[in-house]
Amino acid sequence: MKLRPHTGLRAALIRIWLTAGIIACLEAPAAKAASTISATPNPVVYVTIGQTQGTTTLTWDAGADKPTAKVWVSVDGGAETLFANTHKGGPTAAPIQIGKTYTFKLWNSTKVVVWASVKVTTKYFPFIGNIKPDPRGTYAKINFTTKDSSLPIVSVSTKKPLSFPLVSTKDEKTWGQPSDIASTNFAQIGTQHQAQLNTLTPNTLHYYVISAHDKKSGLWFKTSGTFKTFRRMVTVNFRKLWITDDSDDLSAGDLRFGFYINGQPAAKYPSGSGYASLDTGDQKTINKTVGFTNAKPTLTLKTTGFDNDVGFGGLDSTGANFPAGDPNLGTGEGKNGEWSSASQTINVDNHDPVDTVGPIFFKLVAKGAHGSDLEFEVHGEYKISYAP
Repeated sequence: MKLRPHTGLRAALIRIWLTAGIIACLEAPAAKAASTISATPNPVVYVTIGQTQGTTTLTWDAGADKPTAKVWVSVDGGAETLFANTHKGGPTAAPIQIGKTYTFKLWNSTKVVVWASVKVTTKYFPFIGNIKPDPRGTYAKINFTTKDSSLPIVSVSTKKPLSFPLVSTKDEKTWGQPSDIASTNFAQIGTQHQAQLNTLTPNTLHYYVISAHDKKSGLWFKTSGTFKTFRRMVTVNFRKLWITDDSDDLSAGDLRFGFYINGQPAAKYPSGSGYASLDTGDQKTINKTVGFTNAKPTLTLKTTGFDNDVGFGGLDSTGANFPAGDPNLGTGEGKNGEWSSASQTINVDNHDPVDTVGPIFFKLVAKGAHGSDLEFEVHGEYKISYAP
């Protein structure tokens, strides 16, 4: 049997069939994407007792073929309220009250069909606890625990930290600039931790943030608090006066001295009015201690001396005309005598992580000049400590 005459017809029919199939495929509607709604984090973790609310972030998409879909929410199975009036949206923050269960549903416009839903719960997970700041003057130790082994980071600043989530999937920023942070340090790895923060400012409110990563959950936990560093206390002792030149060639000088700290009187010698008869080489115990609370970063120590060349009683016995009673006295001479002074500015702005500094010894040396031959030395010491 011969089929050759029918070959052309058969080929034409095959071509028609294939063309129709291709057109049908092109014109067929695309498969509809499934509606979705999700919430992150879920569960919402709260980490401190007394916390009343957390936040989750919702994202939803009913699909282009459901433009009238809306998101409704119910709490603990109660009546639903409208959450979003759009078929697609997010990320949108949703407040979650601790201890409640929230159900978000993507309904059709008549609330007959639920296209998608998600249930959001909460969980108490106190990862960081037992926080005990131990502030001192220029440093602080912060003791705390973590639920599981971690290597936390503790940072301290005199500026208030930014708002940040207590639980997050990433290490959220806590201060605006790195320069805002006064000190930062790692705590020991494990569950018992202590971090020491140095170079702090005395008598100042500090903010701290503890950041700990939980390897099991992959979450970052943070908490914050405050402490105030101790006040700086400085005591200065003018211990000894040594006359190296009494300025009088043939006799002892009639001398009087004033001792000052930051321009304020601290002691005088002799303690009453009048003068003391002192010769070159004489040494006198002053042993006058002055204390400062909330001391400034620097202290200026000064001693002034005056040799009365007109004899005892030659000047007003009240001391009003005693040049030694002037904290601004320099070195020179006048018709009534000669005077000299010595000063030293000391830095007490210690940054070492210690509770006391000193005693540190100082020596003020007054040399004669501008017609004055009066010379002397003052020996003493100062000490820095800190108190609440």
